[in-house]
Amino acid sequence: MIALDRRFFRERDAAPQIQPEVLEDIGRSSPPASAELPTTTGMSPPRLGNRYRLEALIGEGGMGVVYAAIDERLGRPVAVKMVREEQLGPDGLERFQREARAAASLSHPHIVTVHDFGVDEGGAPYLVMERLYGRSLRNTLVADGRMAPDRALAILQGVASAIDAAHAHGLIHRDLKPENVFLSTDHVAKVLDFGIAKVTGATPTTGFARSSGGLAGTVPYMSPEQMSGARPAPEWDVWSLAVMAYEMLSGVHPFSAAAGGSGMPVTRPAPIRSFAPELPTPADAFFDRALSLEPSRRPATAPALVRDLQAAITS
Repeated sequence: MIALDRRFFRERDAAPQIQPEVLEDIGRSSPPASAELPTTTGMSPPRLGNRYRLEALIGEGGMGVVYAAIDERLGRPVAVKMVREEQLGPDGLERFQREARAAASLSHPHIVTVHDFGVDEGGAPYLVMERLYGRSLRNTLVADGRMAPDRALAILQGVASAIDAAHAHGLIHRDLKPENVFLSTDHVAKVLDFGIAKVTGATPTTGFARSSGGLAGTVPYMSPEQMSGARPAPEWDVWSLAVMAYEMLSGVHPFSAAAGGSGMPVTRPAPIRSFAPELPTPADAFFDRALSLEPSRRPATAPALVRDLQAAITS
């Protein structure tokens, strides 16, 4: 990974800052138009590709780090995600470039735009994405609790549209979860991390978004098929969307709730009306189908899932 001078960020961050609430998640909440990030005298911000000026460390996780940056060629704010080299695996760089091109080909109002990608001087790959302002669905649920059905449906419709468009291009997200859905300040849901998605047709052992020997994705949102190491397929994302929908409406994970803290494996979700009693009776039957271990019982596509959910909770 690029030898970033973290001293720059440490010293810069010791200066008076924009209020913390205006800096959150990948794009962070939008600062006032007149506000500028402070700089440190005598030090220049790190750059990538002689084009992207890295201005702030937004976040760090297992896959890599994300920076707020400026595209100096076009004069626009962007987010730069640098992928950890150890996450690539064998032939990972070539696969990263192929999948980044596929992600960049997606043009959809509910998918974060990938502007560019490249490799730093140390050989680590990076993605350049549109800068978003707002907060993640996860942070929204933590802050506000479970959602009203109309708000949840509006978000889910956008996410389903994004997933369906990606599937039409042969892309499987593989890691759909509340952390990867961003709610912008203008109330638009955006799906993140299609840059680490899986191109349909590759074997389950070749995804670069995986540590050696491990599963790609986040276990609580994985379908039974994904957990078994099956070939990537659209139903992976449809299952994850159903888990998210349950969590948005109830405030709890469907299978954690069913286990009741016992640690025992469960095969059916807890009835959602146990946690959201205002929902109509068909909601329980909907989630019993949508989260069935039998794929043939589930809605076949993301839009079909949301349509069926809408019918169940507005009946």
